Amino acid sequence: MTDKALVVDIKDGIITVMPMIKGGCAGCTAECDKKSSTFPVENSLGLDVKVGSTVRLKAAKKAMMVQGLISILLPVACAVAGYFLATPICSLFGRTAGEDSKALGVLIPFMISSILVFVFTRKFKMPGTPDIAEIL
Repeated sequence: MTDKALVVDIKDGIITVMPMIKGGCAGCTAECDKKSSTFPVENSLGLDVKVGSTVRLKAAKKAMMVQGLISILLPVACAVAGYFLATPICSLFGRTAGEDSKALGVLIPFMISSILVFVFTRKFKMPGTPDIAEIL
C-alpha cells in the first residue's frame, strides 16, 4: 500500500487522494508517467484535511485480512491437498506414488494456485477503503 498521498479533492465528505511516488510529487504540476489515478479514502480520525495536504495512509483491516487469506492460505491448502492426492492420481496411471510424485503433487497445485491468486488480485478490487492515519 502507498504510504503517502496528496489530497486532491474533498466533496460531500468524500476525500480523494493521489498516491505520491516521490516526495517532490506534492508540488509538481507536470504531466508525467509517474502520475497515478486517484482513489477515495476514509477519515475515521476526523483529522482537519484540506485540499493539497499530504497524508499518510493505512490499509483497511478487512482488505489486509482478505488478502492474507487469499494469498497465503489458498496456495498452502492446495499444496497440502496435492500431497495427499498424489497417491490416488498415481494409482489411476498404474504407478506407485514415490517422493518425486508427491513433490510434484505439492509444487504443481502450489504454482497454479499462486498464479490464480495473482490474476484474481489484479482483476478484482480488495474490499475496504484505506484510512488516513496522519497529516504530514
